[in-house]
Amino acid sequence: MKGKKLVIAVILALIVCLVLIPTCAFADSEQLVQQSAAGEGGRDNGEGNTTPSNNGAGNTTPGDNDEGKSLPDSGDNGAVDPASGDNSSNVGDGDGTKVEGTIVEKSKGNETEESEVVKEGTSGGENGAPVMLSGTKGAPTPAPASTGLWTSDSGKEYDSLQDAVDAVGNGGAVNLTLNRDGDGDGLMLEEVSKTVTINFGGHTYNVNGKLVGSPGYESQAFHLEKGNKVTLMNGTLTSDRAKMIIQNYCDLTLIDMNIDGTKSAGCSYVVSNNNGSLTVDGSTDITANEGARAFDVYYWPPRYPDGVTVNINTTGTITGKIEYTSNNTPSTKNVLNISSGTLNGEIYVQPNLKDNAAINPTGGVYTDANILDYVNDDAVVVTAGGKFAVNESGYDLAKDGGTVTVVKAPANAPIDDVPAGVKIVNNSGNTIYINGVAVKDGETYTVPAAPAAAPLSAKYFVIEGKNAEWTKGSNADLKFVLNSKDVVKVLIDGAEVEFTVAEDGTVTIAAAVIEALEAGTHEIEFIFADGSCKTTFTVK
Repeated sequence: MKGKKLVIAVILALIVCLVLIPTCAFADSEQLVQQSAAGEGGRDNGEGNTTPSNNGAGNTTPGDNDEGKSLPDSGDNGAVDPASGDNSSNVGDGDGTKVEGTIVEKSKGNETEESEVVKEGTSGGENGAPVMLSGTKGAPTPAPASTGLWTSDSGKEYDSLQDAVDAVGNGGAVNLTLNRDGDGDGLMLEEVSKTVTINFGGHTYNVNGKLVGSPGYESQAFHLEKGNKVTLMNGTLTSDRAKMIIQNYCDLTLIDMNIDGTKSAGCSYVVSNNNGSLTVDGSTDITANEGARAFDVYYWPPRYPDGVTVNINTTGTITGKIEYTSNNTPSTKNVLNISSGTLNGEIYVQPNLKDNAAINPTGGVYTDANILDYVNDDAVVVTAGGKFAVNESGYDLAKDGGTVTVVKAPANAPIDDVPAGVKIVNNSGNTIYINGVAVKDGETYTVPAAPAAAPLSAKYFVIEGKNAEWTKGSNADLKFVLNSKDVVKVLIDGAEVEFTVAEDGTVTIAAAVIEALEAGTHEIEFIFADGSCKTTFTVK
């Protein structure tokens, strides 16, 4: 009897174990999934608590900026990088050990299957492939195709330009490419030391999301603080919301860019320069709203005592007002150099800065006559059609052989390569030389047409008999004198005819041959072994 009881007890124990073991396994798996899901709300800070992701509302730190207020700190609390799509969180593996996991949801039709936890690492899977910690639903889900708006030189893609730039540490450098036309938030580059090159790839980036700037003044598409070097190239930057497209305090270069401020009715500055430098190269265009500023050159001590320099070297067009100003501190530390480009707009110089303004136009075409106040004494300035060309040909301003007026030139200045038909009025106050011809002050000179070019010398040609006339019934032979006797064939209207040739190069066509031709003009060609010559004659 005791033996039977023992057997029954053993059987009951086995049944209990069979029931409890899968229950424990499922419990551990469920706990693992729940812990992973909880990890999406924050990141483990190593003390059992989670810290919120960065929402841009972090603490502020003091720093130089255009409004004299502290700049927002990055507020990076180790939050998820939205560009990388990394939803990693620290989760338990059921036995108290921390592992890095990712929640993966698989969809089947309109139904979502239960989540799986996949460990990302270099152990367990072949070649570092993800390892399944629970579930038996097949191979790990591959990473989705990348759809980032921006790509860095490392190959990483981002949806956010701000994230792409923030990923570079202080002192670092990055090259970013815009993959397609796109909209997004503005760019706030803090006062650090980064080298950032953004290639727009022929595309347009429109800042229609979050604007940037110092706290309380977030009205800009790009805000670039001092200490950085930034290059924007090959595309268009605009905004349909910003009051300023670029607030610049760094060393900024624009190459083959279109900086367009006309999409936002409230945009009053396209590029504002308060420190560092701006260099406009290639075929860059800068376009402002009517009455608004294309760019300024603003000296702002004591906050930015080093000053600012703007260099305009573009073959493009700058449309809008240009401001040369300061905080009422006369100085030569705001410098404007212009070597080329078409500048359509007023050049405004703050009154107390005019006497010592460091404005140096050595080239370019302008609509504002005020540029004459700043050109060097050895410059030549011509005007036509309401525009002023400094040391440029300027003659294309006078269409269809119009009039160009020289309004500034040093004595005896040579002005060469002026096209034929252009009329020059000399109001420079000095005698000048137009294509080598002296033109005194107050005189007008029209460039004559060039003489007809002499025909190129030919190896064989007709000396006598060109355009000859022959009368039917005259019974006279037709003769032509050539510069060579080595004629091998004669063609009249393309048909070969008989001829004789003398030592002096006289070719004779018999009267019978000419009599057979119809009245009118005929072409005769003399063929040599290495060339030919031709003329015409008329049969009456």
